[in-house]
Amino acid sequence: MRHLLLLLLLGGCGPEAAAPPSVEITLPDAPPGTGEGQRTDFARAFTPRPVVLGEGQVLLSTRVLGEFRLGDESLCAGTPEACEVLPISLIAGQYPVEIAVAGEVVAALRVRIASGTAVRWDFVGSAGSDGHVLLCGEAARDALAGGPGRDIAVRNQAGLDAAYLHEAVEPGDVAVCASGYGEGAYDVFVGFDSEGTAVEVVVDFGVLVRPVEAAHDLGDLLAMGEQALEVPGLTDRGIKVARVHAEDAVLALDFAAVITDPTIGGYELQWYDERGEPLFGRSQGFGSKLTFSAPRGVRAARAELRWVARLEPV
Repeated sequence: MRHLLLLLLLGGCGPEAAAPPSVEITLPDAPPGTGEGQRTDFARAFTPRPVVLGEGQVLLSTRVLGEFRLGDESLCAGTPEACEVLPISLIAGQYPVEIAVAGEVVAALRVRIASGTAVRWDFVGSAGSDGHVLLCGEAARDALAGGPGRDIAVRNQAGLDAAYLHEAVEPGDVAVCASGYGEGAYDVFVGFDSEGTAVEVVVDFGVLVRPVEAAHDLGDLLAMGEQALEVPGLTDRGIKVARVHAEDAVLALDFAAVITDPTIGGYELQWYDERGEPLFGRSQGFGSKLTFSAPRGVRAARAELRWVARLEPV
């Protein structure tokens, strides 16, 4: 764990000026897929521009929600029922909060905690989502178990607001927004300026990224005996690939060692006939293992394993 004590210098000078308050941030070890070039490019996420998502182009825009109120307390993120404390302790104040919207989908939520421009972002935690994510301080978090939490749930279910500020203890002490494509867990980052001062907190909803696919030719898979297979990009990352003879299965992947790595997935086995024409291949599996079956009623001469190797920002 890396521990940083970051000073935010406030106005005032002279012998009677109080010692500057501090923001205390504990940075955990970053999980896979959270480094630069593998997640949203926050330097551009809040810059209005056209972006290509899927097969279409949408407009990326920003919307300011207002001033987010916090006391001398830690920042929390999640849902009214499960709002976790992040390792970020802020000084009392009101902080501008805004969202980035791609078309009609909220792509990111940002709280500016100091003046300055972020040039580096470090992973600091995750925020659970029930379709919406909220940010608040510890006092507001404790109050969410009562009426304020129910009010937020009702408002979110009504689907009238993509994002808004809400009151748990005092006006504007909870920031709420729709979370990208829905439920899940979303990464939270702290942005630092060129001098190493923390200037913003960002929740990344994984919208402004696109998958980068990879493929490996397995050859005549059905002619092989049971054996372990070497697949660059998978086996070198701890994923076991093997030709098997088990009921309907002909290929097995065991990725238990990297089950928490979100940067690889989307496995597909494409079969080809003797003329090189693609055939339909079907995947089966659950948990940390995945098996593939051979196509029925036709001779498959070659198999190609495809997967999403990583994500890159749009």
